[in-house]
Amino acid sequence: MTATFTLLTTGYDSLDTRNADRDGREKPWHVASTVCLLRDGDTIVVVDPGMVEDRKLILDPLAAAGISPEQVTDVVFSHHHPDHTLNAALFPHARAHDVWAAYHNNLWYDRPADGYQLSPRSA
Repeated sequence: MTATFTLLTTGYDSLDTRNADRDGREKPWHVASTVCLLRDGDTIVVVDPGMVEDRKLILDPLAAAGISPEQVTDVVFSHHHPDHTLNAALFPHARAHDVWAAYHNNLWYDRPADGYQLSPRSA
């Protein structure tokens, strides 16, 4: 089976046109993460499930792809800003991965991200 990539929601930052009249203090910025779905065999990965206007912007496209939050096996964070991590708890059975470790429930697995594979290599 070929691995697949699905864009669940497109992000934006403080430089987005919807923030033109905002200062981030008195008028807070609108910020959202780009959230992606990766599938390779039994491995189902959500990348950067961070800030979005409504969690439905993550959950509805996930459901349209035929995946429930409980089926997600792994969540990957590109980095630890809240705009990339805020909604990780939507996926109750998933292992979380960052640059130096993997986490599942109360277990912390030290390992570097370089060279680490979440799913078996395709032939």
